[in-house]
Amino acid sequence: MAPTTYQADDVQQILQLALARQDEDGEFTREQLLEIAEELNISPDCLAAAETAWLTQKQQQTQQTEFDLYRRDRFRHRAVRTTIIIGLLAGLDLMAGGGLGWSRYTLLMGGTVILWRAWQTFQPKGAAYFRELERWEQRRQLKSTVRNLWQSFKKQLQA
Repeated sequence: MAPTTYQADDVQQILQLALARQDEDGEFTREQLLEIAEELNISPDCLAAAETAWLTQKQQQTQQTEFDLYRRDRFRHRAVRTTIIIGLLAGLDLMAGGGLGWSRYTLLMGGTVILWRAWQTFQPKGAAYFRELERWEQRRQLKSTVRNLWQSFKKQLQA
């Protein structure tokens, strides 16, 4: 038997499930969103604030996804470069004769470096992750600003 009252979180979950099961293509117009909010006695101001918060959250998720891809690509690049250097040093040691001598230490240190970088890249999102994300976004914004200034400067020269 269904309860007679629901908590706000329960209502949200039930509505999310109902919307997900609906036969439509999963898209709603802005008018439909306003109608649903009106039927649920949600004020337009509250809806607008929620929509703004949702857009901000969506942008942050997109930004984090791009940042994670950047970190993985950077890790792969560094790991390949380190592996090539270690391989060259081991090859030199083998060519000198006597098997692996001093290059064992470079193999150990290089492997440790790769493991350390892997841990840093794939660790759970902690404080260091968010600091690096912030610095990455600041660099992107600076590049964008410089690019825009350069474009406007070029337009001024052409005019």
